[in-house]
Amino acid sequence: MTDILSLLYHLKSEKIYIWLKTNKDIAFSHETGSSLPEHIKADLKQCKSQLLEILSLNEISSEEIAKNTTIFKVPDILKLPFISPVQKGIYLQGKLDAQHYTYNIPLFIRFDSADISYLKTALKLFITKHSIFRLVIEEDFRYNLLEEASFPILETEIHRDDLESLCAARYREPFILDGGRLFQAEILKINNSNEVVLNLTHHHILADAYSLELIISEILKFYSQLCMKNLDVNVNCSDYLSYFDFSAYQSYMLSTSSYKYAVDDLANKLNQAEKLSLKKKSNLSFDNQGDSFNFILSTSIYHRLNQVSLEYKVSLYSILLTSLYYVLSTYGRGQVNFPMGITLSNRPFEFKEVIGPFISTLPLIPKSFDSKKSFLSNIQHINQEIIYLNEHQHINLNILGQNLTRNTCDLLDLMQIMFTFHNPINSNKEINYDIIDVEEEAEQFGISITAKELDGVLSFNINYAKNLYESNYIKSIFDSFQTLLSKIDKENIVRPLSQFSLLSSEKFQEVVHTWNQGVASY
Repeated sequence: MTDILSLLYHLKSEKIYIWLKTNKDIAFSHETGSSLPEHIKADLKQCKSQLLEILSLNEISSEEIAKNTTIFKVPDILKLPFISPVQKGIYLQGKLDAQHYTYNIPLFIRFDSADISYLKTALKLFITKHSIFRLVIEEDFRYNLLEEASFPILETEIHRDDLESLCAARYREPFILDGGRLFQAEILKINNSNEVVLNLTHHHILADAYSLELIISEILKFYSQLCMKNLDVNVNCSDYLSYFDFSAYQSYMLSTSSYKYAVDDLANKLNQAEKLSLKKKSNLSFDNQGDSFNFILSTSIYHRLNQVSLEYKVSLYSILLTSLYYVLSTYGRGQVNFPMGITLSNRPFEFKEVIGPFISTLPLIPKSFDSKKSFLSNIQHINQEIIYLNEHQHINLNILGQNLTRNTCDLLDLMQIMFTFHNPINSNKEINYDIIDVEEEAEQFGISITAKELDGVLSFNINYAKNLYESNYIKSIFDSFQTLLSKIDKENIVRPLSQFSLLSSEKFQEVVHTWNQGVASY
């Protein structure tokens, strides 16, 4: 399969287009107008039957369609039999997880009133269309897909007073990574009420954060169609791209020379990187137990940051990352050359409505970071680093770990900080529902920052390993982060970064003046 897909994608990169003729033969065109090289003709002849199957599945019946097709749907028989590199990394981390639920994603949708039979049918349609939710992992990272009929949907009656504790318990239930189902499909019926809660808790191997809104939207779409008495709703999986098609495309991309170079480059940077030395409680080992808090950036600060972004043509993401890197460097006593993990969507446009664990985690190691240089020059440098990582977002930490010369176990110590910038999508609110919040008690790295930009508000969630860091210490770091952000504007951004104090005016007054008062009565 890999050779066939590689051939197809290579032909497109060379502007050679092939399509299915009416007589079930293959036609081709070459933008240069020249004939095909003999070795390509030989490849096409050798793989002809499989190419015909792929062209038929993708309905590529003309030169125009061939030119416009950027991603290929892959016949089941030709799909990669292994989970993707991202999934493999999550699997391996899950095996090391001390809590056994660190990679569980809680998702509970509450309806004021719902037709349970329609809801059940909607869930079955969802599981049929999004086959990744039927995935089970077998030996040697191979996977299998369960039949739809073998996937039970549980119904549980509970008292309203027990709802919160039951949701928390469901979230903490470990998934069996070897051969077990990785998705809870359950309808919770509240006694003496019309309320219904849909439990869709699943393992991170199946979906990323962006996918959560897609999950909700898809199930509500099916449910809405059923409620409108459209009882002939059907799903044909071959009509849609799937995560497994993406995995095949990713496999090709990782085989290209530019990606091989980028893997070597990033692995080399990680080999030379230093571990960030923050103040820790003790030498206790990391046990994945987490604690968290939230804060919202004031509207005025958020507005000023966006003005800087527009004025200097840098992303808001790069401003936030530069600011955090400087704060962490300061708390690390001026340390630099440490990696900060960032997440990249790794989701080609063609997969914008596909559910799966697309997000890649890569290390940001700004080699030229220098607090003596202007804030702006540091931001611009980090902005370029982000662009570079985005250009190679099919790479992930698991792939880099396999290419390190240093001990692979060092990767866990190196990647202590994770920053995610999440832009939620708006779900269908024609149906009255809400999401039940379940406190996620686990931390995957050491300190994880999630920023969300929605409806003109920039909010942050900070999750940290509570057996490693004191709560006041972590809050002090992010007080300094907010203080720094509050001091940025279009004019002073050209000043040296080192001239920006991390103390608020109130804290400065307290430290410099109040604590240093020399008058005492005797």
